[in-house]
Amino acid sequence: MRTTFFGLEIVRKGLQTQQRALDVTGHNIANANTPGYTRQSAIIGTTTPWTLPGMNKAFQAGQVGTGAKVEEIRRIRDSFIDLQVRNESKELGYWEAKADVLQKLEVIINEPSDSGIRTVMDQFWASLQELSKNPESEAVRATVRQRGIAVADTFNHIHRQLRELQDDINASVKVKVSQINSLATQIRDLNDQIVRIEVNKMENANDLRDQRDNLLDELSKMVDIKYNEDQYGAVRVAIGGKGLVLGTKVALLEASDQAGLNGLVTVQWQDGGSLSLSSGELLGLIQSMGYQDAAVGEFKGTIPEMTLELNHLANSIVTATNWVHLQGYPKAGENGVLFFQQERDEKGSLLPINAWSIRVSDAIMADTANIAAGLEKNMA
Repeated sequence: MRTTFFGLEIVRKGLQTQQRALDVTGHNIANANTPGYTRQSAIIGTTTPWTLPGMNKAFQAGQVGTGAKVEEIRRIRDSFIDLQVRNESKELGYWEAKADVLQKLEVIINEPSDSGIRTVMDQFWASLQELSKNPESEAVRATVRQRGIAVADTFNHIHRQLRELQDDINASVKVKVSQINSLATQIRDLNDQIVRIEVNKMENANDLRDQRDNLLDELSKMVDIKYNEDQYGAVRVAIGGKGLVLGTKVALLEASDQAGLNGLVTVQWQDGGSLSLSSGELLGLIQSMGYQDAAVGEFKGTIPEMTLELNHLANSIVTATNWVHLQGYPKAGENGVLFFQQERDEKGSLLPINAWSIRVSDAIMADTANIAAGLEKNMA
């Protein structure tokens, strides 16, 4: 015959179990607005039954239930969805970084506008057209010179802004590398704590796992990572096939200045190994800023390529304008005056000009009479 205390014990266990379940519910409610918090659930199961002899069971003893208990407090989280989200986060980070740079480039180029290259070039051509009609007019000549200065200033300004944007991105790359290293170190530290708590498989470090998942979410947007959890509960994180976090060990990245890149950094592992990236914010920034493509031996990237196109445009305008201007005659003297300053090589050939160095020639800045407006001597 069972004692009265047996029934009371079942009631006590039941109350404790439900109280624990209510505590979990309260924890969920309290963290409803906590970023990255994962809802938890109390998994309730039966306690070990009490075996009693059974008069009507000749070959086995009867069992009496002894109540309920909380077997586990489990996070309600789908690791497959986490994997899918993080796989897409790297693409989001990559294109957001690229889009941000392109928006800034759009502001720099400033087309169409009243101060863009197209407008100042149209005004320059219009002033030359007016000069062809009134070659004797000092006012028209002054306008031509001023329009030429505006062309040079516009190219100079755009080139300077491109370089400043490149420097800003360079600084952002350094910051991003520091953030990646910080996240990796924090994941390493959480690995250590989680392994210590879950070593006996009796407890789940749910809140610490939430913190680690938040860090993985952040990291997955910055770089393309591959990760998996080992049997002890620690995650291993790799970038480009090389371990960033290995249990309680971490390998860090570094952004170092490289010779020949005008102060721009390259990102590699601290042990000197090359870093392989396929997506993420860091890659978007590097590709926008510019990088040395070892495969072809060229400096590539959004800003370097745009700067190169700007230089080509400036050189084409200067070369074409100077070629025509050299054929004409100023008010007095011989032909051969350059409109835009351009140096010559040892063979006398004109050297290419860049957007940052384009300027009206010293001769024309000194006197507008040196502007060639005639096809023959003394016609201008």
